[in-house]
Amino acid sequence: MSKIKVSSILLCAGKSIRTSPENKLLLNILDKSVLKRTVEELLSSHFHEVIAVIGHHRDPIEQELKGLRVKMVHNKYFERGFHSSIKAGIMNIDLDSDYFAVCLADQPMLKKKDYNRLIAAAKSSSEALIIIPTCQGRRGNPVFISSLLIPEILDHPDSDRGCSYLFEHYTKEILSVEMDSDACLFDIDTPELFKQAKNKIETEILR
Repeated sequence: MSKIKVSSILLCAGKSIRTSPENKLLLNILDKSVLKRTVEELLSSHFHEVIAVIGHHRDPIEQELKGLRVKMVHNKYFERGFHSSIKAGIMNIDLDSDYFAVCLADQPMLKKKDYNRLIAAAKSSSEALIIIPTCQGRRGNPVFISSLLIPEILDHPDSDRGCSYLFEHYTKEILSVEMDSDACLFDIDTPELFKQAKNKIETEILR
């Protein structure tokens, strides 16, 4: 495999409105937070680096990440939406990175094997500008984006759409990678989804 570098941009800046007043990233599953579970899988994977973009609840999030091999970046414009945090992240990745992965901090069911499968796809198909995990044809996260697209991202207005506009611009340059589980489709958007994730993770660990 080629020596392609992939940076992880972990989005931790959101307000967690649908799980308010609690921040979903700080909810515990077997005495470990959703955020820490996600970060530990990222750090055990083959990412070149992990950049955590922080905004809302800055102090408790920073405390939760303290001591971990993560570069923390504060996005003071986090209220502008998801896209502003991606910009903050890419402004801080290694200049030698060939791709960056837009990782959601509320996906604790993703494992290092899932991340490594996508990293391997990037290394074996460096011509793809966008790499998207899929499960039974449905698109999930994290999305890998070529660093060649950074100028276009920085020029684009901020919104909560993230970088999905790129999918329309580069249809032929998208590589879809079929995953062996639905973890890429699952993020914790509601208290009910947190309960589902908690039950599944506890069952896997305690069985």
